Formats: sequence, C-alpha cells, structure tokens
Amino acid sequence: MENSLTFINQFGSQQQIYPDTELIIQYISDIKEICIESAQELNNAHIINSSPELQSIKIINCSISSFNSLTLLKSINIQNNNCKLLIIFPVKQDKLEEVQLISGCIQILDFNQMPNIRALNLSFNPNFSSQLPSNLTSLIITDCDLKFIHLKKMTNLQNLDISNNQNIKIYKDYIPKSLNNLKAVNCGLQHLNLLSCEHLEFIDISSNLLQFLITDTSSCYIILTNNPLEFIPYAPNCCLDFEANELQEEIKQNKIQKYIESNTKFRDFKDYLADLSQGISKDDNEKQLHASVDQVCVEDGKLQLNDILNENIDTQQNQILIQDPIDLKETVLYQNDHIFINIDQIFLDKQKIQFFDCEQLKNQNIVINTSSILQYEFLDCGIKKLLNNHHHVESVNIQNQDTQFIFDQQFAVNFQQLDCLELFQCDLDLVNLKQFSQLKLLNLGANHRLQIQDNYLPRSLTSLNLDDCNLRTLNLISMKLENLSISRNSELEIQSDFLPKTLITLNATQCNLKHINLSGMDKLLQCDISFNDIQFIIIDKGKAKINLQNCNKLKFQPFAPFSECIYSGESFLELPENFIKTYIKTNGRKYQIDSQIPSKEISSLDLAIYHRTQAQSLMLALNFEQALQSFNKSIEIQTSLLSISGRAECNYSLHFIDQSLEDSIYVYKNDKKDIQNLHRIVSIYQQQNQIENAITYQELVYEIEPTSNNRENLFKLQKIKQFKTDFLGQLSDEKNNRFTLKKQYTDNLIQLNFTTCTTKEQSENFDKQSCNKYNQILIDKGIYEVPDLLVQQVKFAQENNLFNDEIKQQLTKFHHLSQSENETAEIFQKAMKMRQKSLISIKENKLDESVLYQYESLNLFILLKQECQIGISYCNLAELYKRKHEYNNFIKYIICGFIYDQNNQKICSKAGNFFFDMKNYQMAEFWYLKIIKISKDDEVMKSLQKVQKLITKTVDWFGIIGIPKNTRFTAEELKKTSKKELSKWHPDRSKDIIEKEYFSWRFQLIQQAEEKLSKTVVNIK
Repeated sequence: MENSLTFINQFGSQQQIYPDTELIIQYISDIKEICIESAQELNNAHIINSSPELQSIKIINCSISSFNSLTLLKSINIQNNNCKLLIIFPVKQDKLEEVQLISGCIQILDFNQMPNIRALNLSFNPNFSSQLPSNLTSLIITDCDLKFIHLKKMTNLQNLDISNNQNIKIYKDYIPKSLNNLKAVNCGLQHLNLLSCEHLEFIDISSNLLQFLITDTSSCYIILTNNPLEFIPYAPNCCLDFEANELQEEIKQNKIQKYIESNTKFRDFKDYLADLSQGISKDDNEKQLHASVDQVCVEDGKLQLNDILNENIDTQQNQILIQDPIDLKETVLYQNDHIFINIDQIFLDKQKIQFFDCEQLKNQNIVINTSSILQYEFLDCGIKKLLNNHHHVESVNIQNQDTQFIFDQQFAVNFQQLDCLELFQCDLDLVNLKQFSQLKLLNLGANHRLQIQDNYLPRSLTSLNLDDCNLRTLNLISMKLENLSISRNSELEIQSDFLPKTLITLNATQCNLKHINLSGMDKLLQCDISFNDIQFIIIDKGKAKINLQNCNKLKFQPFAPFSECIYSGESFLELPENFIKTYIKTNGRKYQIDSQIPSKEISSLDLAIYHRTQAQSLMLALNFEQALQSFNKSIEIQTSLLSISGRAECNYSLHFIDQSLEDSIYVYKNDKKDIQNLHRIVSIYQQQNQIENAITYQELVYEIEPTSNNRENLFKLQKIKQFKTDFLGQLSDEKNNRFTLKKQYTDNLIQLNFTTCTTKEQSENFDKQSCNKYNQILIDKGIYEVPDLLVQQVKFAQENNLFNDEIKQQLTKFHHLSQSENETAEIFQKAMKMRQKSLISIKENKLDESVLYQYESLNLFILLKQECQIGISYCNLAELYKRKHEYNNFIKYIICGFIYDQNNQKICSKAGNFFFDMKNYQMAEFWYLKIIKISKDDEVMKSLQKVQKLITKTVDWFGIIGIPKNTRFTAEELKKTSKKELSKWHPDRSKDIIEKEYFSWRFQLIQQAEEKLSKTVVNIK
C-alpha cells in the first residue's frame, strides 16, 4: 500500500494526498477527519498537532506514541501501532465516544480522561491490564488472552464480543443483565448459564467445548455450531442452530455421583433425566430441561457445585462426600451456603480447586485429603481454616475474607512448597511470612491496614504487589525483588535508598511522590510513576521506559540519558518552587537521598546543592557547557569544595586549562588527599609542558596510593623530563631572539618567492602584496600571533610544488609555533561535540552515523596529538564495530587504542573479554596478563586462572608448533619444527614495544607446547 493521507475539510469535501509535507501543511488547518495508512515516511505527529480542530482520527500501520493539543475528538481508530504505552489524551476528552485500539501492544490506558466513552475495541492487545470503564454500551476485546472478565458494573452494556480468548471463564453473576448481543466464539467454554440476561437477542458461542447451556429469554437466536453438546440446551423460546453438532442420546453412567433436587425455581429435574436417558428428541419441547444442569456436574474430569441450598443436603454435617475414584481435573465450588466440603480419594490431573463466592461458608476446617492439588483459589469465601497434609501446594489465592490462619505455624508446615501467595482485600495488618522460604510471588493488594517490614518477608521473593494498601513508609533495600507494584498508596513517601537495586519493573502510580532516585538500577526496564507530583527524577543507567504522564509539577527536563521518558508538557524551568524537601548529598556519580533532615522551605544550601546535582547530571550526559553554568550558580550561592572541584573537571573537559588549574590548586590547598584532583593537576601540568610540576604532584599521588600504575606514571614523567631538556632549552633561546627569528623568516619568505618562479615576470608578480602585509604583521605583533595569511602561503606552495624540502620544513616549523591556545581549545571542543553526537547516534541505534562522528573526533584529537583521547576514540570505534559484528575491525582498532594508551585497563579488559567470548583463550590470556601488569585486580586474576585452565583443556599444542593434527612424527621432527617456530617468533626480531611483548609471549607458548608434546606424544596414528 502506498503512503497516503485522506482528510475531510469543514465543507465535507474529501481528497487523498500523497506524501508531500509542504502541501499537506498548507491544507491542514481546517481538517475535521484524518486518515493515515502505511505512512511511516510522514511526519505524523507534526500533521496531527497542526490540526487542533480534528474530530475523527484513523491511523493504520504508523508509529505514533502521543497526541497533543486535541480536545474535540469524537472518534479515534488506531491499528497496528507498536506502542506499549499510548498517551492519547494528555488533556480531558469530554466529547470522545468511540475508541478503537487494535493490535497495538497496549498495556495502559487512562479512562478517567474519557468520561463519556461508549464504544471500546481493544482486540489483539494480550498485555492490556487497565480497569475498564463502567459506562460502556459496546465492548470488543477479542484475542487478548483473557482468563477472567467481570462486567457486573457495566449496567448499560448491550454488545459484547470476547471471541478467541481460549482460557476465559464466564460466571453468570458477572454478566450484565442489559446485554443484547453476545459473541464468544472459540473461547473453550464448557458450560454457560445466561438465565440472568433477560434481554438477549443474539448469541454466537460456536467452536467451543459446550456440553450445557441454560437460557430463558423470550426470543433469541443462538448459534451453537462445532460444540460437543450431549443433550438439548434449555432454551424453550429460542431459535437454535445445531450445525456440525453430534447430540448424544444417552447420559453416561456414574457421571453424576449425587444430584441435588432443584429448588422451586425449576421443575422435575429427575423426570427430565429419566426421559433424556430414553432418547427424547430435540423437537419435544414439553419435556425439555426444567432444572439447573450445572448444579452438580462431574464431566470430563471437572466437578462443579452451583446454587446448592442447605436444605437439599441429606447429611447432618452439611457435607458433600465423593469417595469413588474419578479422574478429576478441576473443581469449582461457588455460591454454597453453610456447606462443609470433604473431597476424599480423588485423583487430580489439573491440580486445582477453586471456591468462588461462598460468602457464608462457616466451617472451621477445609480438609483436602489428596496429594495432587497444586492450586487453591478462595474468592469471596468465609473460610477459617485450610489444612493439607501433603505439602505439595504451590499457589494459594484468597480474596475478600479473614486470612489470619495463613500466619499459623501449622499452615506454614503444611504448605512448605508454596510458590505463589495472593491475599487480596483480606483486611491484613502486620504480616509475617518469613517461614515461607520458597515463596517467589506475593500479592497483598487492597489491605488498607497493612504494615510492611522487610525482615518479616522471605528473601526468596522476586515479585511483590502492594497496591491500594494505604502505606506510609516502605523499606525493601535488603530484598532482591525484580518486580514491584506500589500504586495508589497516596500517603507513601519513597526514599530512594529503600528501593532494591535489582528491580526490572516498578509501578508506583498515584503515590503522591515528590522525587525519585533510580540511579544504580542497571536492570530497570520499565518504570510507571504517572499521576504523581514528581518534580525530580534521576536515572543514570539501564534502558528503562519511564512513564511520567500527568506529572504536572515536573518543571525541568528529567535526567535519564539512556532511557526513554514519556511525559505530557514541555514547559520546563531551571528550578521549581519549593522543590527540595530533603537534602541531597552526592558522592561522585552515585546519588543518595538523606531524609533525616527535613526542610520546610528552600534555603541557600538547598539551592546550592540542587545546582551542583544538576551540574553533575549534565556532566554525565556530556553537556559540559551547561554543567559549567550550573556549577557557577552553586558557587555563587555557597562556596564548597565539591562544586569547585566539579567546575575544575568541567573546565578541564572543555580544555579551559588555566581556569581548571586555578580551581584544582584551590581544592588541593583545602584537601590534600583528593586523588582525583591531584590526577587532574598532573595532567594539566603535563599538557603545559611543566614536567617538573607534574612530577611533584605525581609524587604526592604515589605517596597516597603506592600502586604500580602510579609508579609507572611517575617513571614516565621522569623520562619525559630528561628527553625534553634540550628541546625546551632551544625553544627558550628562540623566544629570547624574536627579532632574529622575524628577520630569518622574512629572508626565507623572500627566498621562497624568487626560487619558485621561473621567469622574471613571475618573480615580480608573485604575491608581493601579501608578502609585504605579512612582514608588517611580523613587525607589529610578533611571530607567535600568525594569521591565516601564513597558512594560505603554505597551502598555495604545497598545491603547486613551489618550494624545496628545506624551505617547507622551515615554514612548517613557524606554522606550528604560531598555533595559539585558543585555537587548540576550539579544536578540542569540536572533537568532544563529535564524540557526544556519536553517543546520541548510538542511543538512536544509528551505528553507521555514530562511526562517522567517531572518525571526525579521532582526526581532531590526532591533530592535537593528545594520545589519551586518541586511545579513547580508537576504543570507541572498536566497540561500535563489535556492535556491528565486524570483528576484524574491532581487533584492529582495539590494538590501535592500546598503542596510544598502554595503561588503560579498560581497553585491555575489552580485548580480553572479546577473545574469551570468541573462545580464543590464548589471546585472552595475553590481554589479561597486560591488565595484571597495569594493576592487580582480583576479578582479572580469577578470569586469568579460568582462561589458563581452559587453555590446558582446549589448546591445540600441535597447531602452535605448526604440526598438522593426526600425523605421524618423530621426536627429531618435533624438535626441528619447534626450533623453526621459535626462530620465527623470537623477541629480537621485532623493534616495536607492543609487538615485542607479543613475540615474547608467543615464544614462551611454543616452548610450553614443545615440552608438553615431548612428554605425552611420540607418534600420532
């Protein structure tokens, strides 16, 4: 399908336009209806936002995630939109009546913003979890993998389609009485009771597993095709369609172990069964079913008890006792008053018993004497005791009742293997579940008096639900939770230190949150904190999708550099009023919130801390210019070493060396043990060629941390000092003789003009004017302030081959002397911006574009001859090629990075881990050994030992020496071959330092191979 856009203007005319953005925008102002199909190339959001008068939207196969400034919508139809969280309505839609969201992976919708919605279609959204509105008249929710549907509150619902939900259960009391049309095709239904639906006109329940159907409507058309019906449905006034059904004339013996007399609502159930067993045809309406067939049913392994009254039970103990062996798969017990259930000698396959709506079940004990049950469900019951002596139950779900027996010691003993426990709306207060040592999933939702203490929860928990619990405090830092839901706790105050760092999903909507700190949560993938008063959020790791919808007090851009934030509104301020209610302390790049010292109003200290925190956030995002501004604001309000040190680091990153050095010296005078600050001072002095000062501060670093890496850096500086002594002396002489240099350069320039011209005319006309201007500049300003004229002269001469090597060398020397510090700073800033653009491209998954930016950054750093930054650029390029699965380029650039920065442990680690993953254990060992030479790391030592063990098991000793595997050879041949390889890989054959180390390592490996093979192998057959 070609991309197209169709719209209807205010005059009712309709026109289809093919993609031309300018043309579309010209006609967009008066659109009432819009339809976009297969329009991935169009700027959909721009088109829709340009049409505030829109009333109807239809969008198919697009990628839109939000709409803004639309308040007049009446109908919306979105299909195949791959957005899990669709923000359709940032403002209230009072006129919206029809919503269709088909096949869109929708999980969350806010129906509070759609108060007048009447028709809803959510087909093909298997993960949808929001609560449906109660004022619907039409609902289509097919292919959504529903298991249960509760529509009792939808008193106006007339049309319902729940087809293709094969695991759904329909209870008669949860179907609205107003229903006119019901479609439930291919839902796996085994029985259906629609007696309460008096207004039904059409029912399509084909392709199910129906054996029983009860309906008593006056006029209704029922489609029952492809159902294994065993007798005629009770529907005296309905038109039945039995196509493709095989009705059985006899009822199997022993299906109903005990049937119960029907109440006054039905007529002679016993006579009906007797007549049916004799083969009553479907046309004999006088003797059709007049009793509730689904009262007592044991059919295909399922026991069901429904609407059973106390007076119908013959036993004095009010119990139903089934003792005959039955292949029972599932038990459903619901709406039973005063009944004591004792199921004995039953063999369960599906291992599930469900008690539903047993509101007045007053027995003290529920005794289940079977070893096969794994799941219990008690919904709206009144049980007091549950005993099971076989310890196999894995899941217990209890709703709307007193559950204090759960915390008895005996219960914990009987349910040792409990894996899932749900205690929904059970009026719990203080819970102690520590005895359930294998519990993984816990649901304590809607317990309004609940108090949670982490030492009362089992450490095995991975998922915890505490929705609607009126919690005020919460401390789960010691837990290893992966999923946490704490929504609708309006008085809850979350302290960031109290959340576990292992979270994968976090749901905290409508919790009255003011700020939240998610830093350090590497695994976080989804975070929903919508409908809060969030003003401050930090997340510096992971790739979480953060929902900040309806967080109207969010006044500045959230800091989440690697995450996707979804929020309504873009009016961000620098600082919200009354924002900081707690002191925020920072330690490097780790954020901690200390809530012990509350502050009612913003003080000067609060403001200073806020600006410093914001600056550090910007530095993490590589936005150094704005970070510098925030550091300056913090220092203006209140001077602190943390802010000054941060400003020094920021100036250093921007290559403002003098300012950075000034702040660093100030920090050193007040804190002489700040290692990071000392390293920065050493680096600055090294860039300024003040090697003696750099050595002085490097000695201080070595005194505080006497590591091998710091010692090697000190030796390196001492070598540089010795190497540069003569050069610096010569440079000093040149500076003291500027006049001589000016004259020398003038003579050289004149010589250049005349030696490069072949005729007299060329000599006279060769750029005399520029020569005179340049000489005057030399006299006025000095040799170290050389303008672009010199660069043009050199470029012109190079392009035309106009000077010999000696003159070219002199001009190049003066050109390098002329480069100023400001020019160098501009180049450095440009290189850093290229690197920042590369990181942004990675986030947008544009790897080829990111590679180009990294190359531009690399070339600029090469121009500046900054070896450390060159090494980092090569390392970044290697990582990009690894993502692109171009492993040869990865190896090439990781080695280049190591050559420029040989003390970079991170480069060696990446190379070692890469070769380990590729199962090249010899090369992995080589790089791990390099890391240990730089710094002894326990984790690297463990990796090295692991690699060496793998080498002894998997290494090809024959291949190292050069002998083909599975060939015959003698000891002399082995010695001859190994000698040849040793000569090839002798360290003296290489002059390069890096290559020499590799040759030495390879030489030793060949020696090991020779020794190994000489002991174990003489001949190979």
